[in-house]
Amino acid sequence: MLFHNHCILREFRALLKLSLPLMGTYLVMSLAGFIDTLMAGQYSSVDLAGVAIAYTAWIPVNVFLVGLLMGKTAFISQLYGARKLRDIVAMGQQGLLLATGSGIVGLALLSVFSELLIYVDASNAVREIASGYLTFVALGMPGVALNQALRSYLEGQGYVRSVMVAQVLGLLINIPLNYALIYGRFGLPEMGGLGCGIATAVIMWLSPLFMVAYICFNKALKSTSPFCYALDLDLEKLKALVAIGLPIAVTLFCQFLVFMVITVLLASHGHVVVGAHQIVFNVSTLLMMVPSAIGGAVTIRAAYYIGAGHSSMGGFVSLVGLSISFMVMCVLGVGGWWARFSIVRLYTQDLAVIELAASLMGLVVIYLLLTVIQQLGAAALRAYRDAFSVMWIMLVSLWGIMLPLGYFLANMDFLGAPLGVKGFWLAMVVAYFLAAIGTCCRCCLVVK
Repeated sequence: MLFHNHCILREFRALLKLSLPLMGTYLVMSLAGFIDTLMAGQYSSVDLAGVAIAYTAWIPVNVFLVGLLMGKTAFISQLYGARKLRDIVAMGQQGLLLATGSGIVGLALLSVFSELLIYVDASNAVREIASGYLTFVALGMPGVALNQALRSYLEGQGYVRSVMVAQVLGLLINIPLNYALIYGRFGLPEMGGLGCGIATAVIMWLSPLFMVAYICFNKALKSTSPFCYALDLDLEKLKALVAIGLPIAVTLFCQFLVFMVITVLLASHGHVVVGAHQIVFNVSTLLMMVPSAIGGAVTIRAAYYIGAGHSSMGGFVSLVGLSISFMVMCVLGVGGWWARFSIVRLYTQDLAVIELAASLMGLVVIYLLLTVIQQLGAAALRAYRDAFSVMWIMLVSLWGIMLPLGYFLANMDFLGAPLGVKGFWLAMVVAYFLAAIGTCCRCCLVVK
């Protein structure tokens, strides 16, 4: 019993040590688009609209690229646990090759998207800003992919603080660079919203360059550095990366897309409904950074033990991580519900929006608790290189259950008055309840 308690305490500390820097990394990365939107809005409403339209176009591509390279973390961590340092080099190199190729594809896609913006129902000025912003951001897509490849390489070996520092440095440079390019300061041209696109593209490249410098100058990484050996294409390892990365990318992309579809479907219900939905969705996204970070830590620790030949410890680490996440989310959820009116007022002073958004917070708390279970289960399965099962569970839950059920509850009066936006959030609770059960069942089968 004493040994068991010692193991729990040891893993608790180890997960927290990994989770806190990961949380900082996720927070910084999520702030990039927010800063662009905020600073463009301070310049003019036209620039705000242009940047907002372009932002919704490049975020799905960004999410897909990040997901595609995310699976590399489990590979690196398993190899690190097995002390197969030379294989880490090879896997790191294949990750960089995959990042380069997928980043170029992302660049091409956004370049096409920028041309298609002429069909957006907006003024010429807004379309020009959106198209120009997207053209510049497209140039940063290879940097986004390389950033994630290098993140996975470092985080898989436990260097999470270094990754966080690189992302923070990028954000700190982004703010003054945005300011200078928007308003024409420090000898730079005044470009308005277009300047945000240039600054964002620059930071997309600077953050991975910071990590490259760290890897090259860190002697402890010399034996695993992908830059200290000749580049060697290994199709088997490349296929393995794609095999786990592709379902993760599809899962993240479809999760992001389904919430965009919900927003579109709610548009006919009026601005109050859309505004309330966006507020509670934003709040839930911010709160989910905590279990997401703990999930990342679980993947790293569990994969390390699996690589070291202690597969059963992977399940133990997952349970400890789930316990931590659930307890933290209970505290955050109760606190969020108790302060729901104060939180919503940070976003708006419209009384109708405040009332509706606050009334949704109870469902949001339940949704968050269920999402914690699903996310930690998915994180554990990633450590075991099982991503396809999570993809199918989420596709069925979100697109097969949540979307049609939500639309029915929101708009149909078959069972009474239509529930509106509450119908969609109730459907989310049902869908994530089923997703949590499915993910846990799969974990029980895989983690023996």
